[in-house]
Amino acid sequence: MNKVLSMIISIALCAGYATAGGEGWINDFEAAKKQAAKEKKDILIDFTGSDWCGWCIKLRDEVFSKEHFKKEAPKKFILLEIDFPKDKSKLTEEIIKQNDLMAKEFKIRGYPTIVLTNAKGEPYASTGYREGGPEKYIEHLNEFHNQNAEFQEIIAKSEKAETNAEKAKLIDQAVSLLDEETLSKYYGKYQDMIIELDADNSLKLRNKYLFKKELPELFELQDDPEKFITRADELIKELQLEGEDLEFINDAKIEIQIQAKIKTLAGLQEEPEKLLKGVDDIIADLKLEGKYKQQMITQKAMINLHLQKDMDAAIANIENAIEVSPDSEDAKMLEEFKNKIIEEKNNASSEG
Repeated sequence: MNKVLSMIISIALCAGYATAGGEGWINDFEAAKKQAAKEKKDILIDFTGSDWCGWCIKLRDEVFSKEHFKKEAPKKFILLEIDFPKDKSKLTEEIIKQNDLMAKEFKIRGYPTIVLTNAKGEPYASTGYREGGPEKYIEHLNEFHNQNAEFQEIIAKSEKAETNAEKAKLIDQAVSLLDEETLSKYYGKYQDMIIELDADNSLKLRNKYLFKKELPELFELQDDPEKFITRADELIKELQLEGEDLEFINDAKIEIQIQAKIKTLAGLQEEPEKLLKGVDDIIADLKLEGKYKQQMITQKAMINLHLQKDMDAAIANIENAIEVSPDSEDAKMLEEFKNKIIEEKNNASSEG
């Protein structure tokens, strides 16, 4: 038997059963990696619940089943379906075990989750259902693919760097291409490398990445504002945070406190006056300024509009919100919102 035919039969046997994704999809990870290595492609993994997950079925019907996707996706990706159906009768025991292990390894929290990996099965991006059909979805996937190519190019340069400082800077440049979720889920080893390479924080990279590694644990405390703020303040001091990192954590502290106080107002929809006073109390208690004060006054306008049906009060509060920070992007949107309410008010008057 010639080698090509042998390989084709081997892959077909590994695939096990017809995937819900249909033609072009396989369901064996090791087979996918072998095929990807041979064809010099990446792997697109669809973590799905094919017979129960509405968004999974929607993604399959709107994107994966379309000719454009069937034609374009295989140019860069081996298509791998990791299915968690209610009816497991069509899955072999080996595939069920593989799928459970992969869900843990790739930290899958919901379905559908689409993970892109290189030929070795090392992930570099994740996404899910998106509107727009197959053309938009292929564009979306290609952006990740091209980003990963740039990432790998910079990492390759870092491996040839002559000094730790140069290497750390290049790895930092590479990981800056990644979103925070992808970085924390899949690229922890590069964070660790930067921390080790900049051990004395002379490049201000060590503390930056120690902070990033602390964030998941910090946000586990968000339901307890007091503990969250205490730990956040400790990190500010320990890691000497400044710039964007300091701004981020200070914003997080304010948002956590606002969210906690808003929860105390639950159930007051039938008493809008008390709800309005509650919002005023939040502004006063937290001494809110800038964008946060603007957002809370906007909430008052929404209470006026939807609970009190008072357009004049809503317009007044939108104007108050704009005055807090008139040059902000939010102020521009609020101005448009105000004009729409005024238009609705005038239309209602003319009809009356």
